[in-house]
Amino acid sequence: MKSRWYPTLSIYRPTLRKVLSSIDMFATGFGVVIGFGWILLFGSHVYEAGIPAGVLGWLIALVLMLFVGLTYGELTSSMPVAGGEAAYALRAFNDARVAYWTGWFMVTAYITLAMLYGATVPFIFAYFFPEIFKRVYLWSIAGFDVYLPMVIVGFLLAGIGIILNYYGAKPYGWAQTAMTLIFAVLGFGLFITTLAAAPFNPTIWTNMQSNMVGKLTFTEGLVMILGVAPFFYVGFDMIPQASEEYRAEPRKLGRLVLLSITIGGIWYILAHIFAGLVVNRNLYPQYELPIADGLVATWGPATLWILYIIGLFGALTTWSGAFYSATRVLFAAGRARVMPEFFARINKYGAPHYSIFFVGGLVALASLFGRRATIWFIDACSVFTALLYLMVALSFIKLRRNEPNMKRPWKAWGGVFSGAIAAIACILMFIFIIVPGMPSALIWPTEYIVFIAFVVLGIIYYYLTPAIREKIPLNQLEYLLLGEYSRQEQQKS
Repeated sequence: MKSRWYPTLSIYRPTLRKVLSSIDMFATGFGVVIGFGWILLFGSHVYEAGIPAGVLGWLIALVLMLFVGLTYGELTSSMPVAGGEAAYALRAFNDARVAYWTGWFMVTAYITLAMLYGATVPFIFAYFFPEIFKRVYLWSIAGFDVYLPMVIVGFLLAGIGIILNYYGAKPYGWAQTAMTLIFAVLGFGLFITTLAAAPFNPTIWTNMQSNMVGKLTFTEGLVMILGVAPFFYVGFDMIPQASEEYRAEPRKLGRLVLLSITIGGIWYILAHIFAGLVVNRNLYPQYELPIADGLVATWGPATLWILYIIGLFGALTTWSGAFYSATRVLFAAGRARVMPEFFARINKYGAPHYSIFFVGGLVALASLFGRRATIWFIDACSVFTALLYLMVALSFIKLRRNEPNMKRPWKAWGGVFSGAIAAIACILMFIFIIVPGMPSALIWPTEYIVFIAFVVLGIIYYYLTPAIREKIPLNQLEYLLLGEYSRQEQQKS
């Protein structure tokens, strides 16, 4: 465990061990970007938008998210600390309130994502093996039936997450990299094989021709995809949370952020085309899960196992990365004294064990509520994700203007212009999810109520803990968040 007393301020600031490789970092970003949602939704996306409009929508979304990635890449390489977004906001705006709300967005977004996939993995088991996992009915929440085997899987998953993270970041990195490699090789292999077979397979060719035009017009389909696509890229922002434990040069972090987004975009473009090649448009109304049913009809039932492995490991990497990132966000919040300080305590393996136990408990709890109820929380917190991205873009712009000579190991192309495009993209994300009637809007009224409840909870917590803010001057708070990357430390060197 590395830690030190800051002699001038007399504030103890624990730090994390640098044990993660570039491959681990890429697996953290890309592995979380690709989850299970594309298997559930891309069949309907192709049916509604068609192949051409969908591909163009995913391509435009990729370009917009790359601008967001540019801002993340520069700030992450300049300030590689856990809880990065709150640290960037504090240095840029020099305002504890801005840092607090940015941190609140982080805590809620990452914890709810870990909880969602803690409930999604048992759902995947129940979908593919209903005869085993849909026994011993317990209760229904929001129309979703919860069974005892699903709860057992959820608790086991929480236990595995605790064990993987308790012994330091390296076991997590090994597991995340291995699982990402498995689903990436199988997934890209399945996509490319199906695409290459299109001219020679009458079924695939017929499906492709029928899906060249969707149910919506080209423009409507394009807007629909643009409305939902940005939220599929969520995950690259896990890299800042892991950056404090990255053992290589910080300048590589910017490239890793962009690489995660780019490969994720290529995956989704190929996955959309793949859905158009295997989903029979005329049989779509009869499908329960269009991509799975279409794959069986096209390649035979044996390929369902390939899709199952891809989906399972995609869900596991998202859960694993979100679990890890949530613990690091809590660690950073505890270190800054914004959350209880015990979240920042680290064990002999260099892991924030109290944060790990807390997140593990919430993941186990999520399995009791089932996937449907957990989706309310993650959808509501998607608003916070959009606002979090916006805060990073605004912090990037402000630092470029106010601190042009700040140490930047990796500089984003385009400067303030790239930051402005990123900010516009984030505002569009916010509009798409908060305005009723938009393609990815929150469900009325449940998810709006959950969103408002989280905001109110953040306000209550802010005003119930004034001592935390009043006892720590702004320069001390900056040190707690940024450490050696704070202004006062960099001025010494």
